[in-house]
Amino acid sequence: MRRYLRTTVEQCRKVGYVETMLGRKRYLPQITSTTPHARTQAERQAVNTTVQGSAADLVKMAMVNIDKKITEMFPQSQYTHKQKLQGIICFTQIHDRYF
Repeated sequence: MRRYLRTTVEQCRKVGYVETMLGRKRYLPQITSTTPHARTQAERQAVNTTVQGSAADLVKMAMVNIDKKITEMFPQSQYTHKQKLQGIICFTQIHDRYF
């Protein structure tokens, strides 16, 4: 785990960004800041983005695949703003939102 944390931060310092498993990039210019607070915050963001961002990628990919499978198995399942819900419908998932 320590090696993962260290190599993630080192790689981010080299290239200026981190990537999720599916290649989404987050640029973190403060990773090389001389201000300790800004730099350590960017280091935390680098690690957090790779872990949480990759988890979000996997959930999104799974939801898309589930929706495709539902559509194949239950072609009558559909929703438009002019129709009522019918059959099986896949709704989106919201991550880290408080209402």
